[in-house]
Amino acid sequence: VKAMSPVLGKVTAAVIYLAVGGMHAHSGAGSVVKALGLNLKERSSGKHKGQLRITKRGSGSARMYLYMAALRLIRCDKIIKAWYSKKISRDGGMKMKAIVAIMRKLAGALWHVGKGVAFDASKLLDTRRLALN
Repeated sequence: VKAMSPVLGKVTAAVIYLAVGGMHAHSGAGSVVKALGLNLKERSSGKHKGQLRITKRGSGSARMYLYMAALRLIRCDKIIKAWYSKKISRDGGMKMKAIVAIMRKLAGALWHVGKGVAFDASKLLDTRRLALN
């Protein structure tokens, strides 16, 4: 929780810890994403081909706090803000899709933060394509 607090805030880090457990219990970043219910699954039938959506199998309150943390990072971090703007323009103005994408990336990054690596948004996103000065 102490390692995640600078990235998320104390309360959000505590909620994520209670929902997911310690990061040492997970085998990888994808496991944390799945535990939070942010993994993608196609919902389709024999005739209908569905879209990818998050499964929502994890804690709803943890996803809500992660959503708020993602919004704060979009507002405060220039790299994430630039990636978010580019994602919205690429997806035709779908803001929620971009926010969920940031939530998924942030959830994966939390596993690394829990292992002792410092959070760095430039490692989280591909900054080569962003027009940052």
